[in-house]
Order: sequence, then C-alpha cells, then structure tokens
Amino acid sequence: RRVLFDLLIGESWPVMTKTAVKAGDISHFEDLQSLVQVIRSTRQSFRVSPGKFVEVTLRINKNQSWIKKETEIINGLARVLKIHLSTKKVTLKKVGFGASASGIEAYVHLDSSVNAEQEVTRLKKELVTIEADMNRGATQLANNDFLKHAKKEVVVELKARTKYNKE
Repeated sequence: RRVLFDLLIGESWPVMTKTAVKAGDISHFEDLQSLVQVIRSTRQSFRVSPGKFVEVTLRINKNQSWIKKETEIINGLARVLKIHLSTKKVTLKKVGFGASASGIEAYVHLDSSVNAEQEVTRLKKELVTIEADMNRGATQLANNDFLKHAKKEVVVELKARTKYNKE
C-alpha cells in the first residue's frame, strides 16, 4: 500500500532559485520540444503504430551537442528505441525526414515500422478520394445554378478545398 507522499502528487513543488535556470536552458527546452514534435509528426505521417518503437538518426552541429544529454527524454516522449547522432550528411534508404525549428535534422528509420505495400495501397486509395473530391468540386463550381443558390460560405469553402486538392 502506497502512502500519499510516495506518489508524485504528494511531492512538494520545486523552489526556484536565481541559478535554477541557466542561459540557454529555455531555448534548449524549446528545441527539445520541437524535436519531439517533429519525430511524432513523422511517425504519424508514415502511419507508424503508436505501440512501435523506432530508431532515429539526428544530424546535429557542434552547437547542438547538448542533445546527447537529453536522449532519455526523447526516447520516452517520442517512442524511440535508439538514437544515432551524426554531424555528417545522413544517407539512409528508408527514412521519414523532418527538421525541427532549431535546425536539428531528424531521420526516423522506417525499415521495419512501415509495410511498404500497405502504404502504397493506402496512398492510392487516398489519391482516388482526393481526385473524386476535386472533380466533384470543379463540377459544382462550373454549375451556375449551384452558384446562384449556394451560400457564399459554402462556395468559398468549396473553392478553397478544390484548390487545395489540386495542389
């Protein structure tokens, strides 16, 4: 049986001192936050299962060596099994790429995390859906009766969606 003070909720708040926050700590925190977001976004865009751990290669410069001390945090927050650090250009075949705001390049290894055939099938289906939506929108926008009777907001939204789908 746990006592309240054994739990995090029972801990007292830390007391800030003048030396508690060093110059650069806040920007490092923001860079770390951005990096975790980039890794998570890359995982999501390639449909990597949330339960899977991935390997990541980070391309850093000499001013970003502080990241070496934060690998445990990245591992936990971004579901990373192993982090490789490099100062040289990264050349990997199957990776998802994303860059953080601080300029750290994050390469998520997709070798075993993504089934290429399933991903191609999914992307083809998504393309068919987008093309159908684009064609439907173009047809509606070419129809004068539709333009006369539709609400202005509907027409504006349809134009924007059709333009987005074309891109």
